[in-house]
Amino acid sequence: MKRELWTANPTIEVMADVNAVPPAGIEGLEVRDDGTEREGKKCLGPLAIGSLKMRTHKECLRRLFTRNDLILDIKEVYEVSKECRG
Repeated sequence: MKRELWTANPTIEVMADVNAVPPAGIEGLEVRDDGTEREGKKCLGPLAIGSLKMRTHKECLRRLFTRNDLILDIKEVYEVSKECRG
């Protein structure tokens, strides 16, 4: 997405780009943006997203190996993710 498109849109509050290989999916975001404010919008880059995803994944797996009957649904995974975010 071109920078002039998102900067001119007052309804966008948060943007996330998962494309770590150039060219960027959202022009003007950096790969390491982790809640960085740009033009009044919170921005998440692919490395921040990937890092949180891996921490969440590892923690969920760790928990699954503690009990044979444990099932993690989307709500529980989301809570784990919030814990991993800090």
